[in-house]
Amino acid sequence: PVPPPPAKDEARRNGRVRMHTTIDTRSDSNFFTGFSMDISEGGIFIATVEAVPRGTPVELDFTLPGGQPLTVTGVVRWARDGNDRTPELMPGVGVQFTTLPPEVAHAISSFVATRDPMFYPD
Repeated sequence: PVPPPPAKDEARRNGRVRMHTTIDTRSDSNFFTGFSMDISEGGIFIATVEAVPRGTPVELDFTLPGGQPLTVTGVVRWARDGNDRTPELMPGVGVQFTTLPPEVAHAISSFVATRDPMFYPD
């Protein structure tokens, strides 16, 4: 039997939501400030022109809208350079969270659950 699709609330918790805030990013060899465009319980997109290789461990400092400052660790999973053919796609990196203290995970989950998802499942 095929399991039923997730309830709307469950799908929302697992999806990406828009979030615009400043992100301070540190790695062993780099420090830069970027801007978030979206966040999920599993990671975040950071708009930046900095070249950060895939697999780079990073530490991120940011504040959820209306919340407390957060520090999380993650790893760069993908990077997108600026491209004249697709100027609507911002350059940046996708970071997967690797270590989330329980209170930080709860803050992110609560934020994501209260926002409309960027995409809806078919």
